[in-house]
Amino acid sequence: MCTIASLLFVTMFAYNAVPGQTDGDPGTSRCGRNRPGQVALSRDLWGMGFLCGEPVLVNGQRFIAWAAMAAHHRMSVDVLVPSTLVR
Repeated sequence: MCTIASLLFVTMFAYNAVPGQTDGDPGTSRCGRNRPGQVALSRDLWGMGFLCGEPVLVNGQRFIAWAAMAAHHRMSVDVLVPSTLVR
């Protein structure tokens, strides 16, 4: 469990599990098969000690740390939005 800081200021994005927004298999993330409520963390956040499946609060909403963002992102989270919600 990450105990380094209880509050981090990050940039928030949203993504879909589709080939153009993922690398490789859109159904698989850093920690395994995609799951509801997952969030991708930038690699610097993973480096702070976050663990797969750890709860993460973003703007008061609970998510699960489950995926990694592209290497160029810093201090960022990416919320998985079901593709069925995209028009």
